[in-house]
Amino acid sequence: MRDGAAGHARPVSRAHPPFTIGRAPGAGARELAAATFRSEQALGTLAGRLVAQGLGDRCPGRGRRIEHHLTP
Repeated sequence: MRDGAAGHARPVSRAHPPFTIGRAPGAGARELAAATFRSEQALGTLAGRLVAQGLGDRCPGRGRRIEHHLTP
C-alpha cells in the first residue's frame, strides 16, 4: 500500500488500521483496537499520526468516546 502523503510504501501492519477506520467510520478506539489486534494506546498513537498527516480525523463522541474518521 502506498502512503499518499509521502509516496512511500506502507507496511501492511500500518495499513490495516486505516482500512478498518474506512470500513467503520465513527468507531471508537476500543472497537478499532480489537479489530486490528492492537492495544488502545497503540491505536491512539497511530491515529494521531494519521491526523498529523491529514489522512484522518478524531472527534468527540458520547461520553469519553473519541470517534475516528478518514478524511476525504
